[in-house]
Amino acid sequence: MVKNLIDSALHFQMESNFKRIKAGKQLDINKRPYNADFINKMIKHFEDMEEYEKCKILLSFREKMTDHESNYLTSNK
Repeated sequence: MVKNLIDSALHFQMESNFKRIKAGKQLDINKRPYNADFINKMIKHFEDMEEYEKCKILLSFREKMTDHESNYLTSNK
């Protein structure tokens, strides 16, 4: 019973953050930028659920987020 509750809360958190990322928001609900560790946890969660399209979107977001060269070039324009 408690495990199901925890699993449901985790899934809700992952889904709500995924929706924010898919909508193009780079900050979480608390106005903090997503970090690679959290994105990796999201990818693992959706891999376990076999939701590979979500994994693909998250991988793309993570790559864009950690691409320092393009982030630097676009922030200095």
